[in-house]
Amino acid sequence: MALILTSPLYYESLPEKTRKEYRVASYYVEVSKKYLSDYYLLDTGSRIHGKILKAHPRTSQIEDTEVEFILFKQPLGSTDKLYFTESSWCSLRNYGLIPDETILKIKLTKVKHNYEIIELFPYRDVEDDRIKIAHETI
Repeated sequence: MALILTSPLYYESLPEKTRKEYRVASYYVEVSKKYLSDYYLLDTGSRIHGKILKAHPRTSQIEDTEVEFILFKQPLGSTDKLYFTESSWCSLRNYGLIPDETILKIKLTKVKHNYEIIELFPYRDVEDDRIKIAHETI
């Protein structure tokens, strides 16, 4: 089981020091704090593992692709940012995933936090229903 989220792909130019420290690309998706960082008491830097279920516009070549994110907890608001790791982004970037034009549906399965591996919602799938857009198209 897992946390299922639907989010647009976003771009944010990160400082080089931050990118190198966490080994992330400047591309991210958003997730509700109530389902991830607050629920599991996670901090910035936690590694989140998952799989891309769907993309819109349809890019079937990336469906079932394993991905890894680094959590960046946001001090304000109800969402956090999940930045693609450099290695995950490198395996996806040639498919034309354009920020603000691409919507991804992702299944998040586990977290590496303080040397501990945590299975996300191991007994049932939970859906981050914060984003209501494009449910019919994705």
